[in-house]
Order: sequence, then structure tokens, then C-alpha cells
Amino acid sequence: MKTNASQLIPLAQFERTGRSPVNMRWLIFHQKEQLQEIGALIRFGSSRWLVDEERLIGWLRENGESFSAIRRKTKKGDEK
Repeated sequence: MKTNASQLIPLAQFERTGRSPVNMRWLIFHQKEQLQEIGALIRFGSSRWLVDEERLIGWLRENGESFSAIRRKTKKGDEK
């Protein structure tokens, strides 16, 4: 029996593969609701996340340009 459903993999396993182009923990912290809405991220139990890689990459392609890296404040004396 073959289905067109995307494969879900645990977040920790996805991070270990090296296929994630972003820091997933940062992304979840900032965009959890949107990622859950489109099915790219699914809560499994109380503390486990499952990732749909296809949907995640699609979401990043559509929304990635609206993000910028957070700049750390420079300490006195570190300014160039």
C-alpha cells in the first residue's frame, strides 16, 4: 500500500542528518504556530516534535526572506 503522505521523522533525528538548513530550535521558538498550521511540525507527546521535511523546506522557501539573524550587542572595547 503506497500513499502520498510525507514521512515524519523525530526532530532530533532530523537535526543529526545535517539536512536542516536552519537551527530548528530557534525556528520552533519563533515560528512554532505557523509550522504547526501547515503540518511541517507536529507535537508528539509532551516534549517530542516530528518534522515533515518536505513541508518544512516549502515553508522556508516561501517565508525565509522575512527573517534576519539576530545581532548580538557588542561589548565596550569590542567595537571596530
